[in-house]
Amino acid sequence: MVDTRGKIVLAVVIVIFVIGLFGSLLVAFSGVSSEGSNFFSLFGRGKVAVIDVKGEIVPSTGFLTGGVSPDSILPLLDEVESGNYVGALIKIDSPGGTVVTSKSIAQAVKDMNKPTVCLLGDIAASGAYWIASSCDYIVSDSLSLTGSIGVTASYLEYTGFMEKYGIKYEQFTSGENKEVGSPFSNLSEENRDKMQKLVDDTFQYFLDDVVASRGLTEEQIEAVKQADIFLGKDALELNLVDELGGIKEA
Repeated sequence: MVDTRGKIVLAVVIVIFVIGLFGSLLVAFSGVSSEGSNFFSLFGRGKVAVIDVKGEIVPSTGFLTGGVSPDSILPLLDEVESGNYVGALIKIDSPGGTVVTSKSIAQAVKDMNKPTVCLLGDIAASGAYWIASSCDYIVSDSLSLTGSIGVTASYLEYTGFMEKYGIKYEQFTSGENKEVGSPFSNLSEENRDKMQKLVDDTFQYFLDDVVASRGLTEEQIEAVKQADIFLGKDALELNLVDELGGIKEA
């Protein structure tokens, strides 16, 4: 009876050890980030790296903030370039994010010497599509939401509320335009035009980059530059994606 129990205990220990070893290998190959939103793994045959771009694209991520940032994605792209990988499959499920962070990741993808294929998830819009457009090939589900090629800037303005309750705001600045965008002061028409120009210039850069990457025609450019969101099946007709499908096609 004692021997039987001892064998059972030994068997349990062996099973736990094997599970622990498998888990360690899985983490070693997947390279899960501390944020838990990105992973790097072997996929299929030929050592294709899989990089997950999931959540809002932000300048930096931390313990309490989700999303992805250049700091979490660029090292993975560098590892693909320098490592024994034939290419990268970039899975995107993101509504977009800030301009410079989206641009920096998109440029890093574009600079890759090894092949890159993008697989769109539920959504890959705005800055997330910017990243996708930098890949060599894009696969999308027919119902993925993508596009939204545009730029937005906004702020709250409280001057009417302050006037209603007799609140006076005083501010000292070194230049007359230093306070542009403050919620406590009215925006002049001149400064409104300046802000709009910043948005327009940023949008034009975004659009030009997508057009160059995807080789869009004038007709296609007119269709996408209104920042509309498209289903994958419609994005295919506009040359925003190359193929409809899923992980198998990618």
